[in-house]
Amino acid sequence: MAWSWAQKQAYSNQLDMELAQLRRENQMLIQRHRDLINKSWVHKWEKHIREKKMIARMEREQIIWRDRIPLFGVFMHFCLLSTVFALAWNK
Repeated sequence: MAWSWAQKQAYSNQLDMELAQLRRENQMLIQRHRDLINKSWVHKWEKHIREKKMIARMEREQIIWRDRIPLFGVFMHFCLLSTVFALAWNK
């Protein structure tokens, strides 16, 4: 069955209207979920920054203890020597 020109035009108009409706719905969905998309990106970036800060803090703490442990050794030697000299002095 061949379509007349009017039927083809009506069908074409119907398809154009459906396509326009789908585009509007798509734009509405994009607008509705844009905040979610942006939040997801921001969340990933904030997580990355938190991890970097945590690594920097751990490195600082490690450096602090690396600097303090020799002082602890010096203090222990001082205590040991002072105890030895105190015991030797009291003999």
